[in-house]
Amino acid sequence: MAINDNGCRDTLVKSIRVAPRYLVYIPNSFAPNADGMNDLWFPKVFVSTDYYLSICDRWGHLVFESNNASRGWDGTGHLSGSDSPQGLYHYQIDATDLNDKAYQYTGTITLYR
Repeated sequence: MAINDNGCRDTLVKSIRVAPRYLVYIPNSFAPNADGMNDLWFPKVFVSTDYYLSICDRWGHLVFESNNASRGWDGTGHLSGSDSPQGLYHYQIDATDLNDKAYQYTGTITLYR
């Protein structure tokens, strides 16, 4: 609503669509030692319609994978279930935003024991 100097009023109503913003946060390390802090590693991908995460050890062996953006890696081996050793791991994330734009992220994670 607006009022001019002469007291005339006018009103305009218009809908505005605000699209959610696609955001990603990827931590670079974690320490799964059951102290309640940084026990899980997972990237935070907001406003994604499609998601795939894979984590490999330094020899390229798959240790973790997920299609669920809220499921994190606890530092155990994917197939063995035993604790993965301290060191660097490689991740790849494939995600799609609400506009069907594809994104790919790669990098390393340091696992501390």
